[in-house]
Amino acid sequence: MDQINIFIDKIYNFLKSLTLAVVLLSLIAFFSAIGTIASNVKFLKDLGLDNVYYSKWFLLLIVLFVINLVLCTLSMIPSTKALFSPKAPNKIFKSKRKDTKTHLINLLKSKKLYIQQKDDLIAAYRYPVRKFAVYGIHLGIFIVAFGALVGSIWGFRGIMEIPQNEASNIVVTRNNYLSLPFSVYNKNFTVSFYHNKDIPSEYKTTGYIIDSTQKIPFSTTVNHPFIHKGIWFYQASYQLNPHDSFIILNVNNSRVQLYLHKPVSIDNAQFYLANLSYYNSKPIALLYVELPQGSASGWIKLGDSANLGPINIVFEQAKESYITILSVAKDPGSNIVIVGFIIMIASSMLIFFKFRRRVYKVEQI
Repeated sequence: MDQINIFIDKIYNFLKSLTLAVVLLSLIAFFSAIGTIASNVKFLKDLGLDNVYYSKWFLLLIVLFVINLVLCTLSMIPSTKALFSPKAPNKIFKSKRKDTKTHLINLLKSKKLYIQQKDDLIAAYRYPVRKFAVYGIHLGIFIVAFGALVGSIWGFRGIMEIPQNEASNIVVTRNNYLSLPFSVYNKNFTVSFYHNKDIPSEYKTTGYIIDSTQKIPFSTTVNHPFIHKGIWFYQASYQLNPHDSFIILNVNNSRVQLYLHKPVSIDNAQFYLANLSYYNSKPIALLYVELPQGSASGWIKLGDSANLGPINIVFEQAKESYITILSVAKDPGSNIVIVGFIIMIASSMLIFFKFRRRVYKVEQI
């Protein structure tokens, strides 16, 4: 029985130790930072660290930290309680007055001190709330950790891929997918480029939320999300829709409509549109052409022409249709986390107040 009690005490002392708190805090901070950048780093993404906030082992770290915090806080209560239980006096107050105790109490209260009485002892405290700052900080950390748990258990993060003029309610997460109780309709997606460059300067999705009989308009660009029913939608990226994106070529005075990744044969030649992009603010197409005498490939700009033996090609028109890619996230614990941080900051401010304690023993002479 004694060995069991010793073993339990060792576990209890380990769980409430400052060493464990530092280790857990360091691990949580490290993996939180990794989780923030993992989606942009391939080898971290391959390890599954882009979904770290919703992993079971990350939840375990938070649970262990909460247990450590609670036990650490509970172990501090006896010393705090003793501090506010007057015992050994450190000052003697002598007076000839019959109402010596009442006189001392009134004197201390006039200095705006907090007073406690026990028998012939009177304790006076200046800024006693200072001693509860650590409890407030612990409470704030506990609320932040609880909010993180709520977000990890009941929240999610994923993407939606919605072609133009279509609606979807499917969010694809790392290992699964889920259906939203409403749909997002992509009415229009536009992308603009820097002048004389093929680098996009902005891409924007406009549309509306289809929720029951309601149609709620929205517009989103990078770093400008919209929110519906606690779910955040961010403009993440885009890609060409191969089913609706095409170019029109004039091949020996015959017009050919060529879709992405769909080869077309004309005049003993096969044409294949591999890519459609922009250069100097103009559409450019990556073409592959198979001829009886050989093959050719290369980029051609809108309005340009090329001769391939007996075949003359003119790039007359381009129509791009895009699939917008939205990053979708729900974190029901975010407001809880904010409350926790507010409590932590407010409690930290109490540290600037200087705590003083005097215990008087009253003697009538």
